[in-house]
Amino acid sequence: MDKSWINKPRLSQDYRLGVKNFLDFAFGKSNAPMVKCPCTRCSLAKSKTREDIEGDLICHGFLNSYTSWIVHGEDMCVTENARVPSDSAHVELDSTFNLLDDIFPDISANMNEEHEEGSSGQPMDTDRPSASSGNSKKGEGFDEMFADYNQELYPGCDKFTKLSFILKLYHIKCMCGISDKGISMVLDLMKEAFSHAKLPDSFND
Repeated sequence: MDKSWINKPRLSQDYRLGVKNFLDFAFGKSNAPMVKCPCTRCSLAKSKTREDIEGDLICHGFLNSYTSWIVHGEDMCVTENARVPSDSAHVELDSTFNLLDDIFPDISANMNEEHEEGSSGQPMDTDRPSASSGNSKKGEGFDEMFADYNQELYPGCDKFTKLSFILKLYHIKCMCGISDKGISMVLDLMKEAFSHAKLPDSFND
């Protein structure tokens, strides 16, 4: 599908038509009354009705990094039995990073910045919780999440990090309506079969 409209002015005819086509696609793929909203404010974190999503996309704009609509049923372009090249793996990891970057601005600078020992400087104007600030628990949890982002799913895996794999699994859960308990049982089975993989213990984890 043509997605060039995403970066066009929100009041333009092309953008409005693009929003309509996206909604037709998303709700045509799902029988659910609500799907994840890809506006810059919701950032795929909230499920809303078609009317609400249309209003949000016109008001707040579309996530410009969300160009592969896998959360809304778009298939990944990978043929059966085909080996995914290493550069494609990097593209997939980059797309995960870009999605998080839309939720937490300036995260690129935070992750790539290597502070020298003893440095007390903190990035300014960022939504990233700081472990050195008053809310240390949030900061520690945030740091753990990005440690997972950089952690390979298992030794030698170059296609998934632990975080990108969990996002894929969560996508399947949402699209297929699997219960929290069902996903926890799947994780139990996967951990038993693939003990070398770095998987969470349950859906809550």
